[in-house]
Amino acid sequence: AHFGYVRRGAVMELLNPGRRPERRYFQLDEGFTALRWSWTDSLLVSEITGVAHEAGSNAFTIDYQATHALRTESVKLSMPLACRSAAEAALWVGALSALQRLDVA
Repeated sequence: AHFGYVRRGAVMELLNPGRRPERRYFQLDEGFTALRWSWTDSLLVSEITGVAHEAGSNAFTIDYQATHALRTESVKLSMPLACRSAAEAALWVGALSALQRLDVA
């Protein structure tokens, strides 16, 4: 997996259904425990339940479970992202999938 690449980060588009794509700079934190895209927005690697990518596509989807602070149950969500190229998407998918597997183990 290409952990150095995803640690440095890259600009991707957050694809919100029904809204315009939002350009954000995504990167893994120093401990490889969270994916950040703003000073306040992040996703813990431990919350990732899967990463889906269609070969040859520049887009991929991160599936995750989030637990709201005011509720006890978790909610299944997904975050569709688009990279500049299919090769870049494959790097992210490989690294995030490997981290997700390591976290589950």
